[in-house]
Amino acid sequence: MILKKEADLLDLETGIPTTEEDTRALRRIRFPTLDFEAYLDFLESFDDADPAVLARRRGPQGTEKFEL
Repeated sequence: MILKKEADLLDLETGIPTTEEDTRALRRIRFPTLDFEAYLDFLESFDDADPAVLARRRGPQGTEKFEL
């Protein structure tokens, strides 16, 4: 059976009831910010880079500067 009835689109502005607090919470989650101490804790969570591994990584080749 094939239905030819179009589905009603959900109007996101009026179809989902939200409060101003909901909107603020969603924006806070979307763009999280770290204070300085939290940022330092985040950086400390990484292992120290092994110099031998870094030396083997390919980098830019040649002596000419890159230009766009």
